[in-house]
Amino acid sequence: GQVDTQLQITGSILQPTISGNIKLSHGEAYLPHDKGSGAAPLNRLASNQSRLLGSGVNKAVASRYVSRFFGSEPASSRTKLPQPSVKSAGVEKEMELVNIKPSVDVRLSDLKLVLGPELRIVYPLILNFAVSGELELNGLAHPKWIKPKGTLTFENGDVNLVATQVRLKREHLNIAKFEPEYGLDPMLDLALVGSEWQFRI
Repeated sequence: GQVDTQLQITGSILQPTISGNIKLSHGEAYLPHDKGSGAAPLNRLASNQSRLLGSGVNKAVASRYVSRFFGSEPASSRTKLPQPSVKSAGVEKEMELVNIKPSVDVRLSDLKLVLGPELRIVYPLILNFAVSGELELNGLAHPKWIKPKGTLTFENGDVNLVATQVRLKREHLNIAKFEPEYGLDPMLDLALVGSEWQFRI
């Protein structure tokens, strides 16, 4: 696809504010889908835990490490630990260095996202829509906190269900309207028709 941008970044390194324009056209945008069962982080946790225990680190230190992995510290970790050996102190210091992560809060301010012409939204084997329109994005750059405003129009496309296929009714408006207070949960006005079915969303 084609991406045309004109961005302005202000603020600080850890709290940048992005404004300007992004235009996506002449291509396909693939919707994300879940890959895997999430077992990899647990396997990584288990291997890290066994490595630490094998290094002679006491159980309280290992418990603190596991708690940091999940982002919370148990009450036992707030109690004073016995003086660790030189070797375990080195391992604990290494763990603390690994856990230093700068917090970057990216904020969007009147960032215009223009979709189309000739842009399709695709969810492989299930959904394929031609889309155009413009959104204005504000707020923190996070799916839960972003505040979009604008309307997207679905010009044509189809949805493959298990036993049937439906397509957008061309005579209908077929839009998704975004309001800041609802975030990434737009109001839909779609009409889908098939050989035996007709849906209105």
